[in-house]
Amino acid sequence: MALAESADIRDAARAVFEKALPALSGFTFPRTWSFALGGIHAYLSRYSGDSEVRRIRETLADKLFEKFKQNATDEWPWLEDRLTYANGKISQALILCGRHMDRAEMLQAGLRSLEWLMTVQTDPKGHFVPVGNNGWYPKGGTKARFDQQPIEALDMIEACREAYEATNDSKWVSHAQRCLEWFLGRNDLNAPLYNHKTGGCCDGLNADGPNRNQGAESTLVCFLSMLHLNRMRSSQIAVEAATEETVISQKEQSVHVQ
Repeated sequence: MALAESADIRDAARAVFEKALPALSGFTFPRTWSFALGGIHAYLSRYSGDSEVRRIRETLADKLFEKFKQNATDEWPWLEDRLTYANGKISQALILCGRHMDRAEMLQAGLRSLEWLMTVQTDPKGHFVPVGNNGWYPKGGTKARFDQQPIEALDMIEACREAYEATNDSKWVSHAQRCLEWFLGRNDLNAPLYNHKTGGCCDGLNADGPNRNQGAESTLVCFLSMLHLNRMRSSQIAVEAATEETVISQKEQSVHVQ
């Protein structure tokens, strides 16, 4: 809805959204809340006056934040006792809702959890290592190294983009760049997942090498990751240019005063 230029597509998407909305109150899993909050934000970016959807957003965001506060510690700033899949989506939802609902504490929780996710998913050599789905990462246990999935890199990039838009801190651009480079060969096996000859992306990184199947989901995930980072770079250039103009203007004013 937020990006569609066609009114027909927007109307079709809105009809599906409205049919799905009543089911949200019965969901109990934080990842489900997080994905729903992303969709709600997209809806409200076009239909901001819908008070019922805004109410549902507040309810889901409060549930997510409350779960984080109940479980997070200094050493493990997370809302569950293990890291599994789509972890970046949870941080993204907290940042997104904290920012647009003017909830500073919620925003900080999202930024804090995302920074921690980057730390535990970065190898000492500096490359991105998403939590493997062959065992995940239990609190106090060992993080599974494989199998690494492309969707995890995209989820982290989208969360980093939200963090950058909330803070203008360039470190989030660098974090996103690290995640993108995972597709290009800067990973545990130094093996590219993106194939520039076919335009496809391998379905994952296993202990014995890339999964050579190049599925539609993985390929789209790779392209979306590239697009997100391109948008972040463009925003970064604009922010730096505006800052430079301000500095020049202040210097000129200082000269005139003298």
